[in-house]
Amino acid sequence: MPDKKQKKLVLSASRIKTYQSCSWKFYCEYKANEGVGLPKEGNDGMRRGNVCHNVLELILAKNRRDIAELIVRKNSISAYKPVHILVKKYLEKEGALSEENYDLCNSMIIVALKNDFFGKGGRPDKPEREFTIENKNPYYVIRGFLDKVIKYTKDKKIKIVDYKTSKSKFKGDDLTSNIQAMAYVLASKKQLYKSYKDVLVEFLFLKFGKSPSEQVSFTDEEIEGFEYHLADIYKKIDEFDENAAVSNFAYHKPYPKDGSFGGPVSCGYAKYKGELKVDGTIKWHCDFKFPYDYYAIIDEQGKVLKTSLKREALSAKANQSIEKKHYEGCPVHNPFSEEDFPSCGESKKKSLKEQSEEDFNF
Repeated sequence: MPDKKQKKLVLSASRIKTYQSCSWKFYCEYKANEGVGLPKEGNDGMRRGNVCHNVLELILAKNRRDIAELIVRKNSISAYKPVHILVKKYLEKEGALSEENYDLCNSMIIVALKNDFFGKGGRPDKPEREFTIENKNPYYVIRGFLDKVIKYTKDKKIKIVDYKTSKSKFKGDDLTSNIQAMAYVLASKKQLYKSYKDVLVEFLFLKFGKSPSEQVSFTDEEIEGFEYHLADIYKKIDEFDENAAVSNFAYHKPYPKDGSFGGPVSCGYAKYKGELKVDGTIKWHCDFKFPYDYYAIIDEQGKVLKTSLKREALSAKANQSIEKKHYEGCPVHNPFSEEDFPSCGESKKKSLKEQSEEDFNF
């Protein structure tokens, strides 16, 4: 159990997944700059996902079956003008307003509405149900949100639906050992829906109109084992430091044999930022693979309070300043210098640089 004087660590499915996938990415996202983290650029896929989630949440929360039926019947969100306007406003707010992004949001929202959106034979609970579990033995704290829950009272069953806007579906362990799904089942049985015996998790991949659904469930024994797994991860993350950041690079892991997303694949194949594919689109890569500049609000003690890629996004108060900072990139993919990461130790610095030179023929 953590020291009461320290800020309590709270796990989330995304935090756990990042920790397990790459120690360096975890450091950059959650530990750099004294826990503030490094800013990420984001992408249109993420922004479209935010828009779709917001629109679907509103339709469900207000139980607007008439709107859903109209959009599905006309096969366009423009059939109901307020939704059409809302999508455009959300895209504009996300900085992603374009005809292409509008069309993609349109098709994904329709896929969601067509696939048993209101749960036939059941009753939708309020969307975005939040949970926080602080377990004493074994000790862990975890928080999350459920996109949509359908309650089948007669059968004492619930279905948790989670929308995905990614361009690929889960494979192998990404589905059968999904941290997010296990956390949902744990929260349902331990806190939110204790009287319901069966819990099914459905991932709805909105880019796959013909077969968007992937489902998974877990036994009570599997969830009990998951709790001990959470406790172990909680302790390791709570003790995570700069030395741990260089202990488990994704690049040094084997390629997954079950088709799941991990190992060197999660670094991306781009050799430099902005590298194009044959079709002219930009190659994807990890947010922290390459060097970049960013800005930070600094207080009078020199502590970083907030970071951003854009200076205009930051506003400093009295006795605060905005400074330009530089991130050197992942040490596996970029030459490693003495001042980049002083706590690594000489042997680690040397081995990382030699590994980078060997792998990329510097």
